[in-house]
Amino acid sequence: MKEKILIEMREELKSAKRDNEQYNRDAARLKELKKDEKVQEYLKLVSHYGKDDIEAHQFDEKDTIDTIYHYAMRKIHKESTNGIYVYLGTYRYIDLSEYDDGVDELVRREDKRAYKREYLNLEQREIVSVSIEECDDFETKNIILYLSDDEEYYKNDAKDNAKRIQMEFATIAIKESQEEAVKKIIKRYGNRKLGEY
Repeated sequence: MKEKILIEMREELKSAKRDNEQYNRDAARLKELKKDEKVQEYLKLVSHYGKDDIEAHQFDEKDTIDTIYHYAMRKIHKESTNGIYVYLGTYRYIDLSEYDDGVDELVRREDKRAYKREYLNLEQREIVSVSIEECDDFETKNIILYLSDDEEYYKNDAKDNAKRIQMEFATIAIKESQEEAVKKIIKRYGNRKLGEY
């Protein structure tokens, strides 16, 4: 073995010993620091958040309520809701051809060619489709909110506004009470029939 290689090996051994001594000093210091309550709290927070550099953030109540409500909606059964629905539109079916599926076309509420109406329950995610034959019974048994007389409204804004009202209902129910939410939503958006604006 050449002397140069032997010298390099001795230096590596010295360096490894220095590294080990430093490691042992750090381990002893860490053990000592872990006894300090503030260090324990720090380590607990770092463990909880997975990082040691967290910044405070602004609480967004609206987004939090939205998240909580949408998660809770999965647990709410139709039978246990307040029966408040937002009318979303009336549809007729158009058969395109024998090779293509047909499509639903939004039509005026009183259109004789209609085969269904759609509603959004304020306490559920799914849109409810009700056949025209069953609409009178459905609308008699539930509270229906008609948001506009304008046909264009239902083409463009109905679903977005229904979801906004859903969140308004949730916010009032969470902050105040379910009874207050029902009262305020009905008062604000009414149980009107089309044409009563």
